[in-house]
Amino acid sequence: MSSYFSLACLAQIESAYFPEYDNLYCKYSVVYGSDWTVISGVEEGITQLGKASTSISFSASNSTTKEIPPGRVCVWNFPLEIAFKSTNAYGWPQIVFNVYGLDSFGRDVIRGYGSLRLPLSSGQYEKFVPTFIPVASVPLNGFIAYLAGRLPEFLDSRFVVKNEGREVTRVKSQGTVKVKLNIITKDLENFGYINK
Repeated sequence: MSSYFSLACLAQIESAYFPEYDNLYCKYSVVYGSDWTVISGVEEGITQLGKASTSISFSASNSTTKEIPPGRVCVWNFPLEIAFKSTNAYGWPQIVFNVYGLDSFGRDVIRGYGSLRLPLSSGQYEKFVPTFIPVASVPLNGFIAYLAGRLPEFLDSRFVVKNEGREVTRVKSQGTVKVKLNIITKDLENFGYINK
């Protein structure tokens, strides 16, 4: 009997749908609990810059998910591979997505934050991650921030998966990130977890 269970994730950050923006890239990081250890893979990464196209479909491969209306889709097809071991399901790994782009003055600005908890069961998945950005609490502050080139942004990009302080944060919905995942689990049953 193994002294730990394993979780492997072979994923692809496929594309993003941001109808108002062009020239986007995505920074990702993996967040997990203290009982988890990374066996192999990279915990953080950054995609290439993607130019938006209107000729690409942004919909799920199955018919149960609603189709997103035509718009600007940035394609990255960026690989993400990471494997973990743990003895406790608490702190199950999550991927944090930070989508950046250029504003009208050529400055790098945040276009969306999002997070995705890795699926609990082995299999192939296609997930659509909604993203959001923080907004200024007072409209005048938002206007001044825009002129100064400092739009509201989280100091810690992993804030989106934490609990403290989120209840007072004002946000606005932005775009969607499409991710394809292949999840492999091993020995979960030995620790009392049912994996179906």
